[in-house]
Amino acid sequence: MINVARSFCYCVFIAVSVSAQFGWREIPASPVSTSRFDDIVFVNKDYGWIAGGNGVVYRTTNGGTTWTGTNSGKGYIRAIGFADTLKGWIGTFSLLRPLCSTTDGGITWSDVDLPGSDTAAAGVCGIYVLDSLHIFAVGQYSGPAQFIKTSDGGKSWSVFMLDSVAHGLVDCYFLNPDTGFAVGHIGTSVVSTKQSVILQTTDGGTTWMRIYVSDRYYTNAWKIFFVNGNVAYVASETYSQTILPYLARTIDSGKTWTSLPSPIDMQGVGFISPEHGWVSGWGSTFYETTDSGKTFTKLSFGNNTNRYRKLNDTLMVSVGQRMYKYERLPVVSVEQESTVPVRFSLHQNYPNPFNPVTRIEYTLHEPGKVVLEVYSIIGEYIATLTHDIRMAGTHTVDWNAANVSSGVYYYRLQTSFGVQTKKMIVIK
Repeated sequence: MINVARSFCYCVFIAVSVSAQFGWREIPASPVSTSRFDDIVFVNKDYGWIAGGNGVVYRTTNGGTTWTGTNSGKGYIRAIGFADTLKGWIGTFSLLRPLCSTTDGGITWSDVDLPGSDTAAAGVCGIYVLDSLHIFAVGQYSGPAQFIKTSDGGKSWSVFMLDSVAHGLVDCYFLNPDTGFAVGHIGTSVVSTKQSVILQTTDGGTTWMRIYVSDRYYTNAWKIFFVNGNVAYVASETYSQTILPYLARTIDSGKTWTSLPSPIDMQGVGFISPEHGWVSGWGSTFYETTDSGKTFTKLSFGNNTNRYRKLNDTLMVSVGQRMYKYERLPVVSVEQESTVPVRFSLHQNYPNPFNPVTRIEYTLHEPGKVVLEVYSIIGEYIATLTHDIRMAGTHTVDWNAANVSSGVYYYRLQTSFGVQTKKMIVIK
């Protein structure tokens, strides 16, 4: 087993939460990829798995605090899904037997014997687990387009070739055992012929129809994300510098779709509510929208993020170069003793209240990545003050609030080791 957890001896003074806001944070103990992990899945707030190009499936039983890894022996893993804490599946790039299963939480993996797999199977890119009986998969992104399903928890499987409606498929989602969606592209392997496509089935995958085809070539639909039964988004990547990427959106369970301009070449997409969500792709490209994709703001967060999963209305996870979590973050004001690793500390700004300049100081007890940002009292992003790697020691940064109005603001220090937030007051 590969143990990627770390332990510390600690006892320090930190601030106690008196209110809260929500935001993303990097999980410091999560595995790190030199490129990215392609997929993540959690069955509850504690049990989760991530997997990617190195063939290792990493597992946590405590929400990401510690991890163990098992080499599946399958090379590149593109997709992962679990029905419960023990039973799960991975999709790989293996030309033969691209689907594998586990019944012990990911400790051991076995090939799934798919009908016709010796000639039809060419890789699985997307897995969706509806319940313990109904598991669906699609692939691969470069073709051929195939749909795989079981309705008895994996005892038997069916494979459907969808080359009449798509050339390649990347992801899928089902509202119920009958109604589902798959995304990918039509055209050929030549990128100039590719157009993003969204497919729908209403008979459990036996037949499929095109319900959306992009008017742009050089595009490929990459991920589909349903916020609820009505609202969904589809992220599309582009293979051309001159073709604008887009975000497809439905508010009527897939009956109609609209295209929204995207600020980046997308791969990952996730929404915590119909209006509030994020898109991301290769590199440090993490954008937020609070108006259903009409406008976006770049955030100094995340790297190579490919998959988002929503656990509930206040908790999401995502994965790219490592794992990230969207959850309630503390807003602090009163100090008392607690048990937090002595790895960094955020100090109160001075002067406070201030007009218009204040100084913020923080201390790192070991080198690490630092993002220092300012937010309004309602959680609206205001400014990024620092986004860099910093050595151990005490660092200072000044914020000039000349362009903001009087009021309460929060400054949040996000490091490789955790997050701290404090309050400051602008008086004009």
